Amino acid sequence: MEGEHKINYKNGNTILIGVVVVISLIILFLASGALAGMTLLTIKNRTGELNPSNVLSFASGSLTFPSGGNVTEIGECLDNWLSKNISKSSPFQGRGVKFAEEGKKNNVNPAFLIAIGGAESSYGTDWGAVSKDTFNYAAMTCGTTQKSPCVSSRGNNPRTWEAYDSWDQAIERHAKYMNERYLSRGITNLEEIRDIYCGPIDDCPTWLENVEKVIESITSSCQGLIVQSAFIPIGTGAEKILSIAKHEVEQDYGTRGDCSKYYNSQCVAWCAAFTSWVYKKAGYLDTIEPGTISLRERTKDLRVIKVDGNKSLISPGDIFWMNANNNSGWHVGIVESLGEDGVHTIEGNVGHYIQDGVKYDRLARRAHNYNKIIYVARPR
Repeated sequence: MEGEHKINYKNGNTILIGVVVVISLIILFLASGALAGMTLLTIKNRTGELNPSNVLSFASGSLTFPSGGNVTEIGECLDNWLSKNISKSSPFQGRGVKFAEEGKKNNVNPAFLIAIGGAESSYGTDWGAVSKDTFNYAAMTCGTTQKSPCVSSRGNNPRTWEAYDSWDQAIERHAKYMNERYLSRGITNLEEIRDIYCGPIDDCPTWLENVEKVIESITSSCQGLIVQSAFIPIGTGAEKILSIAKHEVEQDYGTRGDCSKYYNSQCVAWCAAFTSWVYKKAGYLDTIEPGTISLRERTKDLRVIKVDGNKSLISPGDIFWMNANNNSGWHVGIVESLGEDGVHTIEGNVGHYIQDGVKYDRLARRAHNYNKIIYVARPR
């Protein structure tokens, strides 16, 4: 629900509930003083699985319109997806080409527009506080794109909503706004978009998950919507990363047998240390991350994508994550190339060899089946 508000429009009692909660907290504070020491925590999953709020899935990296995308083909594919996946009574039915046209015009992936419509109004079939005759499927509050006409909410929600002349006009306004307010300003993180568009997770607990699922479902069906350029580091980034990684792996293994070069002489399990060392040397990280999970949580610097073995989402120069032997943890490395036999990589802490009676782990080139690759990441 757009307008930079923090109220779930489908629950007109949110304000009243919030007031009651605040009053209750004040009473608790006066009674015990315990509130003064209260700290709100964001709990991260440390059991080996990435905290979902930190994952920038494939969907999050594909919010723009694909370069060279064919509007007619994409529109027809969208219509096919809509006919199979949403209510037959939805006004979205038969409007795939319109979504594609406005997506291309405003450089917005139409799957993103449709997904927001699904989250906000169940594709124009479940309106909550917004009156259906406004055509406002995206729940745009008054003033988002126009000051008038606007209409009041149904029920006791205090918001007012933009009203449009038709479904086509609603799609036009929505596409234009998503580009101007978010994408053209570099706001492409779906979690950040959620916080602005709908509200924080407490107010909109399912918005992010629902939007991501729909984008991923549509782009899986409509391959023409996959933004290939979103999976390649900007400029010559991939070449720079690979040049550094190749130089390291092509040195004499006899002198590359421990991790001292990559992490302050501390010989921890060093696959992540080597990988982040390469990215740091290439200018994409400012520190070395020795842990596979902590590296994957560097979403300020890296776009993390859950690929689950999908070859089309993996690019040379990517960091990859796969389950280690016996699912004992995560192993990371750098993608060197994609082949018919699998993904070819450069990795640290692998490839045992013996020198002077001592077993070392070394840098090595390896190959893995695509279905082994769970996540990849690349520079923002």
